Amino acid sequence: MLIQRHILNILPLNSPYKIIAADVNQSGTVTSADLNLINALILANISAYPSGQFWAFVPDNHVFSNPQNPFPFPAARTYDSLNTAVNQDFFGMKLGDVNNSYNPALARLSRSENAVELYIENQNVTEEATIQVPVKVKNFSDIAGFQFAVQWDAQVLRYIEINPANGGLDVNKGETMTEAGKLNINWIDPNASAISLDDESILFNITFEVVGGLGSNTDVEIYSSMTTPVEIITAELEVAEHSLQEGIVAVTTPSSVLEIDAAGLSITAFPNPFKDLTTLSVESSVQRIAILEVYDISGRLISSERITLQQGNTQHQLNVSQASGNYLIVLSDASSGNRLATMKLVKE
Repeated sequence: MLIQRHILNILPLNSPYKIIAADVNQSGTVTSADLNLINALILANISAYPSGQFWAFVPDNHVFSNPQNPFPFPAARTYDSLNTAVNQDFFGMKLGDVNNSYNPALARLSRSENAVELYIENQNVTEEATIQVPVKVKNFSDIAGFQFAVQWDAQVLRYIEINPANGGLDVNKGETMTEAGKLNINWIDPNASAISLDDESILFNITFEVVGGLGSNTDVEIYSSMTTPVEIITAELEVAEHSLQEGIVAVTTPSSVLEIDAAGLSITAFPNPFKDLTTLSVESSVQRIAILEVYDISGRLISSERITLQQGNTQHQLNVSQASGNYLIVLSDASSGNRLATMKLVKE
């Protein structure tokens, strides 16, 4: 944000050392190219600046002829003899750091009584679905920029893309680690100003494909990664206090596509709703061994048993001893594991 305001001449950097730190590609100028490289490094889209260097050094006794244009500058000292060389100090500048935030002891927290809240709500989803997980906010007032990372279990969700919600923000993203369930994000107000959003507004949506099976779940968590620590910047360029809340995505409903093998199979239950016992009636065109599973509404496996399905009709009594509520039965072929049929049960 400070570099952006310097480039736009809204608030020029007030030190030659900050200007040198802002010139991360070491071109002798501070441009949007430097800003893009800094964003790319924060998002882990690159692992180093083009020069391969992260620091610049200037002898501490160097006098800049023009502090607003410190280029070129000496980066070394020359000696005729080392016998009398004492107090040979340098100023070191971490490239990209123009507010000394590299030292966490110097971070300045805002005095706002209301911390900015970033949160993700729980949701139940369907197998094989494409879903959107919104990142929402509260107390998002006069915010000029932010950065954070999001992580999840890649065995349950596969990242597709980020979509700006209605009124949401077009954020920068680092997608190099999404196959491992990690995503880096940052945003800077494009006008070098600040914005406010209503409580429960959506910053953006993350689109996932559900790849986990029935009963699987994952936390979707906002956190500080190695390159992208959680940081929210106010209009006064202070670090705002914040709170984070993760969400849980649980696979609780089977695919809407009913899997029926070539031999054909159908299932009914009576009574349904029921109190403790219900009778399953299964029609199958061939004899087979099947696995009968019962899940509660959260996707937790309640029971599993092997049953023999005769050619024609098979009656099977099912006892559900858990509390009243909705349950799901899944009938699968024991040899192939292919799902044959699913059905919703309601216990009174």
